[in-house]
Amino acid sequence: MKKQLAICDGDEQYRQMMQAYLIKRLEGFEILTFKDLQQAAEYSRKQAFAIVLVSEALYSEDLQGIQAIHIYVLREDGTGDVTKHPYIEKYQSMEQLISSIFMDYSEEAFDLQRNMRKTDKIRYHVFYSPIRKEEQTKAALALGQVLAEKNKKVLYLNLQAFAGWEDSLRTGFFADITDLLYFARRKDNNLKFRFQSMKQTLSGVDYMAPAEDYMDLLLVTENEWISFFEKLSEIDEYSDFILDLSEACQGLYRLLEKSDYIYSMQAATDTQRNSINQYKRLLEKRELSSILEKTSWLELPREYFERAVNMERLYSTQIGEYMKGLMLENGNRQIRKM
Repeated sequence: MKKQLAICDGDEQYRQMMQAYLIKRLEGFEILTFKDLQQAAEYSRKQAFAIVLVSEALYSEDLQGIQAIHIYVLREDGTGDVTKHPYIEKYQSMEQLISSIFMDYSEEAFDLQRNMRKTDKIRYHVFYSPIRKEEQTKAALALGQVLAEKNKKVLYLNLQAFAGWEDSLRTGFFADITDLLYFARRKDNNLKFRFQSMKQTLSGVDYMAPAEDYMDLLLVTENEWISFFEKLSEIDEYSDFILDLSEACQGLYRLLEKSDYIYSMQAATDTQRNSINQYKRLLEKRELSSILEKTSWLELPREYFERAVNMERLYSTQIGEYMKGLMLENGNRQIRKM
């Protein structure tokens, strides 16, 4: 049974907005709303809430006897007398608010149950080529959206330098993939909830914001990447990981070698062909010809990418149609675990 998070606020519009957002972001919780403390207290006598968020305007010291493990006060103007319970700022981004809620939240303390059966294996789709990086990213996202349309649960991770997503998506990010890596390195017991508070969704595909500073990516070791992906596979029920890689990622060859599917951009100019030839020779020199054997070379004309300006609808473009064909072609390949 899901744990319950209750929102107590007299502002109906705020309650509905927060409920709709939290339902999408916190899959391990049932999100309930109440317009006053008495309603919430009566409900909690049947089952104690895991978390209660109560507006500063409604707050009182006894909270009408609400039964809850964690109680936070949503501070509005700071004029109230709040001493017994911790507060978080009510008027901030939803991402930051969720992060504040779970800053000290312990997964062990609540013994959360998973909502879905654990998948046996996750398919790793790795996109890498030494050329056409922007087009590589669009192809990777298109595949993710195609898989999501097939009711697959997909996580996309961009490990490129200067991905430029804030401008491409016209949004801001309060945290990126390197922030989650920091908590993973610390073996944080709350990693699952930190991930849920940081992840974003684009057309059914979950993703972490790319690194703001690619130098932070360069500091991550090969083994740390492998461990990080394994941890992500344990804290949510994904069927497919899509890794959009670049030379900023240590362990690039190992990630390519251990992946299920590899997608690389085909050269379109003489200079690009020279780069691809160098890449192929290097893999052969390192005795990594197996990477080339399972690589699908994407022969997509540049105009396909120029027309695909809406990142949220790549699945319906010519790129999406092309990736659907490759997905069917690769469907019978043996799946290897990372």
